[in-house]
Amino acid sequence: MYIPLLDQHRQITSMMLIRDDGLEYLLFRDLRGGDDYEWYNRLVWADKGPAAGYVVRWTRDLQLHSGEPLPDDARDYDPRRRPFYTGADLEEIHWTSPYYFFITKDAGLTVSQKWRDPASGQIRLVAFDLLLRDLSDFTSSLRPSPNGTAFVVHDDGSLVGLPADARWTNSDEIREILRKASNQADSDQAATLLTPEDLGLTVVGDAVSAWRDRGDDQQGVFSFRSDGGAWWSGFRKFDLHDQALWIGIAVPESDFLGEAERQRYTVLAVSTAAVLLALLLAGIVARHFSRPLEALAEQSAKIRDLNLADAPAVRSSVREIKQLAEAQSQMLTGIRSFSRYVSVALVRDLVRRGEVAMIGGKRTSLTVLFTDIRNFTRIAESMRPEDLTRHMSDYFQLMITALQSESGTVDKIVGDGIVAFWGAPDPLDHHAVHAVSAVLKCQRLLSDQNQRWREEGRPELTTHFGLCTGAAVVGNVGAPERLSYTALGDTVNTASRLEA
Repeated sequence: MYIPLLDQHRQITSMMLIRDDGLEYLLFRDLRGGDDYEWYNRLVWADKGPAAGYVVRWTRDLQLHSGEPLPDDARDYDPRRRPFYTGADLEEIHWTSPYYFFITKDAGLTVSQKWRDPASGQIRLVAFDLLLRDLSDFTSSLRPSPNGTAFVVHDDGSLVGLPADARWTNSDEIREILRKASNQADSDQAATLLTPEDLGLTVVGDAVSAWRDRGDDQQGVFSFRSDGGAWWSGFRKFDLHDQALWIGIAVPESDFLGEAERQRYTVLAVSTAAVLLALLLAGIVARHFSRPLEALAEQSAKIRDLNLADAPAVRSSVREIKQLAEAQSQMLTGIRSFSRYVSVALVRDLVRRGEVAMIGGKRTSLTVLFTDIRNFTRIAESMRPEDLTRHMSDYFQLMITALQSESGTVDKIVGDGIVAFWGAPDPLDHHAVHAVSAVLKCQRLLSDQNQRWREEGRPELTTHFGLCTGAAVVGNVGAPERLSYTALGDTVNTASRLEA
């Protein structure tokens, strides 16, 4: 259970379980074993003497490598005299000051905690070791800026974690630097820590001096001068019970300014790109909205001019535009239906002039036409209603097309007859000539159509025409809610009698 814990937290070098009768169980990741073994396992029972202890070494895959009695230097070892035990209180976490470890003689820190076993009443302690070498491995790898450095110092300003330096680039070189601090004759003694001045670290030394001069305000960011330039530094406290470690950084101002300049250009580039992207997206979104709106506007213009031909459906994923397109489509259908009952030319003229149809008329010269189908009553009684209406539809389509081709205004359809006139609503020169041409065209077309109907077994529709030219009153006749654009007067009556 202890090996997975140490594997998960590689910064922990070893762990110990200790009882108040001097029994210590230690598990230690031993780098001295190289490829031969990785784990060093030691049992010491101080109250029972050296014979009760042993050392076992295990390979990386937990195969037994070797075992032996306690070495001579450990025969008098008593864990209860070590700093991690003597300084610990019940139920309190205790951090030692840096001291030299018994096995490797390297400097490090130990965190421990005592508790009383409720079953046996014994005092027990668990402890974990952290080598200063491992801490320095970490701090020397940090680069807060291209030319900045990071380090860890003790309360007194001595180095606990070394900064990056060309003189130490790996764990072995860091270990040798740390070992120069003391001859380590007595492994129970507190470790002698190096100062920045001891190692010739001018910038770190100046940063620590400026930091210590700040008095109580030691966790802020401050500037100082070192190595001929301006630097910035900051320290963050890491409490270890009754002592503290301080994590510090030092960065030349030129790194900040260079980074600020790069940041400025980066922000400018990103802002420019964002604006261009926003413009592009705005254009896309605008087209997404404007295309269907332009199509609707074009259709509206055609409807305004009473151009009622079928138009492609306007599609959009925007709910409001979709609703507008559907409403316009329904309006077009309605107007197309009403155009069957009123003169499109008349309404188009009113729209063009911006007027609303009102009761009233004017006297003008017109040519009026009345038509009538001979023997229509007998024909109607001989046909089924659906056949009759289809037959009459073909007839009226032929007749009305011919009349309108000569600028005639179809007033109304009365039963089987058509009432039309020329000269209104728009003035027409030689309107009588146009009317006669229209009647001749109707007779010619109707003659051809009657022959086809005869061949199809359908009744022929022989038509009488009555034309009269003269003065008449033409305009809107009826009530305000229902108007009819028509002609009144003797000319109209005469045309009606001539047709008969």
